[in-house]
Amino acid sequence: MPLSSGTKLGPYEILARVGAGRMGEVYALRLNTPSLFWTHELLARIYAHLGNRAAASAALKDLAALRPDFFAKARREYERFFVETSFIDQMLDGLRQTGLEIAGEESAAATGPKSTPDPAKAPAP
Repeated sequence: MPLSSGTKLGPYEILARVGAGRMGEVYALRLNTPSLFWTHELLARIYAHLGNRAAASAALKDLAALRPDFFAKARREYERFFVETSFIDQMLDGLRQTGLEIAGEESAAATGPKSTPDPAKAPAP
């Protein structure tokens, strides 16, 4: 039975039917997980990389609302899931591109003194 656009399946929403084959039907989905803080962390890094500071700032505000302590312990949070330190450094640099200063962290590209971030004050666009 084909699923129609807009059908909800748990955290997923059907956007469109892409095709079908021997193993079944293929659909384009949207994952709707607003309470998952990693979604907002990733969006902040992506928007910063693309140069969209306003969207990056909005994602940081959402992240701060879900996990106010994330900025103070970002490196430890990443180390729980990733082993490669160069990858962790890249992720932290992605957060720095949003304008966020991460406590106790230095970036090779960053200049100037670092201070403890105030999650309530996300960077201005």
